[in-house]
Amino acid sequence: MVLGPIVLAGEAILSYRSLPLARDARKKVHLALHAAGLAAGVLGVYAVFKFHVESGIPNLYSLHSWVGIAAITLYGLQWTAGFLTYFFPGASPATSRRTLPWHAVFGLLIFVLAVCTAQLGFLQKLTFMQGQPLRLPKVRCRGAARQLHRRHRAPLRRRRRACHRQHRRDQVQHHYVSVKLPS
Repeated sequence: MVLGPIVLAGEAILSYRSLPLARDARKKVHLALHAAGLAAGVLGVYAVFKFHVESGIPNLYSLHSWVGIAAITLYGLQWTAGFLTYFFPGASPATSRRTLPWHAVFGLLIFVLAVCTAQLGFLQKLTFMQGQPLRLPKVRCRGAARQLHRRHRAPLRRRRRACHRQHRRDQVQHHYVSVKLPS
């Protein structure tokens, strides 16, 4: 899915501006790369629907799938409009000049939408791969002392007293921090 609407479309966008060819050759490369990107995207959507049907997973159940359907649909409409306006049969030169900025802006917005769709897909996959969170048992001062000094009762009593003193110190410090002194 990333290959078509992102990699090939990105190359198509760059090829129109950066290839050192004649304008007609750049248009044909731009058109061909976008056609390959659209075909790869449609093939990816078909593969996803087929996998979901075979696995018993419901279709279109996440934001990623809905944004992806919107992106591939808009990509197809943009390609069709560009093909009819600039390649075959071609609009008048005045119409082509007037619609070219809109074609470029909407093309870039659709490209950004495809990148956002891929990010949503990565986030969705990461969420699926994440297991149950690790829950560590809470260890209290008294329990830790009991585990460390199980054999010796005298060190255990000293440790309990130290923990109790530290707890009292924390309470006293907290009490003094929250009290405002008179001015």
